[in-house]
Amino acid sequence: MTAQDVRCPDWLATQLLAHRDQHGPHYQGFLSDHLPMAMLAMHALGARRTQLEAYADSYKVRLDAPVQHATEAPNTYAEAIGDLSSYGALLGYFDREIATQGLRATLNRFLPALISGWVRFAFHPVIRLAYGIRFGVESEVAAGLAYLTCAGPDDALLALAKTARRRNELAFPEPVMTVDGEPFEQRYKVTVASGALTSRVAVVPDNRRVLAETGLALFNATRDFFALHVVTGTHALGVCADAIGLDVDGLLSAGVLAAYLTIGAPRFEPQAKPTPTHIDDEHDAKMAFSCLEQARRLRSRRFEEAAAVYTPG
Repeated sequence: MTAQDVRCPDWLATQLLAHRDQHGPHYQGFLSDHLPMAMLAMHALGARRTQLEAYADSYKVRLDAPVQHATEAPNTYAEAIGDLSSYGALLGYFDREIATQGLRATLNRFLPALISGWVRFAFHPVIRLAYGIRFGVESEVAAGLAYLTCAGPDDALLALAKTARRRNELAFPEPVMTVDGEPFEQRYKVTVASGALTSRVAVVPDNRRVLAETGLALFNATRDFFALHVVTGTHALGVCADAIGLDVDGLLSAGVLAAYLTIGAPRFEPQAKPTPTHIDDEHDAKMAFSCLEQARRLRSRRFEEAAAVYTPG
């Protein structure tokens, strides 16, 4: 059995729902809760139930105390957009939408207006949504939609995406001045608003594979923590777009270039090869799973090579 054949077993779906209903998407103020995605990735990579449950017990120590999410929906959906405090209320809202309208209809209704925010919160909302879609876990789809709603659409990135022109190759912009030590989200907003990407956004032949492999080369060369999220984020965007047939080529190109600037526009070799590395269990698992999936989805030999190197032993 390969990772593409793996679905979420009932016992894991039950545990993910219980976890979702007790925790917000962030802890310690701004760190993203990776446990649902990590457990699904580790399951796909072959981890046993006992291993996953032991990992969950050790991971939960770092999280904030369990909470009781609101059971009432927000006053209006529009009021909840861009409001992280609405996350709990949005869970119930999207649970009900999925129960009454179905998964695909719910995605069709909400995702096109939200997908421009795919880089927000360092890609984590779109990644969580993609895992819910990929493994068929409706409670995690609701969590991903709630999280993406809290991040909100990104009108500035969407405007850049609409300027994308057909070109034969990518043109990398010059660095943008940002403040070292600021959170990714703040530096990203400065980058997108800077004008540095004006006339730079391009859609190239085989755009999805080229942009994904560019993100992979960036991580291979730099081992930058946020470059890893470009890899897992581009995979997630593809999963979400394919779920309802969205054309996201312009958003993909604009987002990857904006993320590249946000991490300082480091010089890197586009053909950089993967070498063994270890960040932490959850990021290692997500990276390996994304590489396996992208190798299959994009017919990419470079992702095949990366999967062989980055899959935990």
